[in-house]
Amino acid sequence: MELQYNHSRAFKVSVNTQLQEPWSKTLERILPFLQCVDECNFDSQYHPKHRASIEYYVGDHFKPILMSYVGRTFNSWKKILESRTLKKTALFRNQCRSPKKVFHTKQNHRATVTPNNLTRPRKRTLELLDLPCEVFQHIFEYVVGSYELKGDLLRLCRHTPPSRYGQNTSTQLILYKPRAWAELKVLRICRAFRNLAISYYGFPQENSFPFSPRLDAIVIQGEELDCFGEERAHSGISCFANLYLQDWNNDDHWLYYDGVYKFNENRYGVRPWSKVTKISNECLRRLNEITIDIHDGSTYKSHWKHIWHFLGRTFTNTTCLRFNISRVDCCARRESIEEQDLGLKKKKKYYLSHDIAILRELGLAIEESPPNRLFPKLEALKLVRVADYCTDVWSPENRRTRRLLGIKMAHTD
Repeated sequence: MELQYNHSRAFKVSVNTQLQEPWSKTLERILPFLQCVDECNFDSQYHPKHRASIEYYVGDHFKPILMSYVGRTFNSWKKILESRTLKKTALFRNQCRSPKKVFHTKQNHRATVTPNNLTRPRKRTLELLDLPCEVFQHIFEYVVGSYELKGDLLRLCRHTPPSRYGQNTSTQLILYKPRAWAELKVLRICRAFRNLAISYYGFPQENSFPFSPRLDAIVIQGEELDCFGEERAHSGISCFANLYLQDWNNDDHWLYYDGVYKFNENRYGVRPWSKVTKISNECLRRLNEITIDIHDGSTYKSHWKHIWHFLGRTFTNTTCLRFNISRVDCCARRESIEEQDLGLKKKKKYYLSHDIAILRELGLAIEESPPNRLFPKLEALKLVRVADYCTDVWSPENRRTRRLLGIKMAHTD
């Protein structure tokens, strides 16, 4: 379900990474927007009552089934890699393909000359290029539409023991089956559309993807918990079956190095032998705005400073960082009626420590980096409340739901 928002739920603050303003001042301007509200969010139109992320992460009845499935997957992939029959099978299939026959029909390109053609001038029809440039661009944008590119962050040190693969602290951004150049059918309409598409999306290359800063958006998601509330993924390249079957004896393995990579398969279709492609820096410099989706929390707690170093060095032309966050109420920390009447406790301000940690780590990364090194063109931070949560259900028995949403409420007097 796509989450919608209005402008009253957004907050924008200007920043300048070159002035070296203390990040604590910037954080003070953001804190009022992050504060948990007093009114209950249970009846809010933004409350995800019917989303699967609440019910799916509570309970243990899926655990034996999924664990046996992951184990069978690991064993089957291991047998395929040990038998070395994958390339032979692929080669045999390619040999069985019959070449396509192309038939060229003879056409008479000579125009028939008649007396009417000599005397009567041809009537010129209105062509697409006769339209004004603004109208032509509007037609182009209507045809191609907007596209949301989604990426998953991967910190390998969270999944691999140091004694097994060494001190690997690399960070990767994984794109599962992004939009391909072949899907832009507008490239095959005519030369005018093709040239305009190149100006919007860049020149088609294998180590790139079509992305227009004017039309498209990229959403980066930190690693979430699995369906048991544990910090382990059961799909994608971070699934332990995929990681354990990688060739770690190869010092040039792509997981040893930071970078943005793409797979032509979706998250559940990635195998240990799937082809991975590193995205070129030229393509990554096209992105001007990055969205960090943290409204459901993530498993990262102490790694965000390293992640910001990676993102800041990768997307050097970023001018705005957008954060999709959630608005949380204080139902879980509501004082009792007796305490309210007696006035024994002073009213406290609550925040989600997960959100504060992400913004604090961003400031630490910027302050300890040389000028023009980390987000050199950053101009603003934008926070958008895309979901509301009632914390009344975050009781101790719903521990997995609490961990899923990153619930550890900090407070200040």
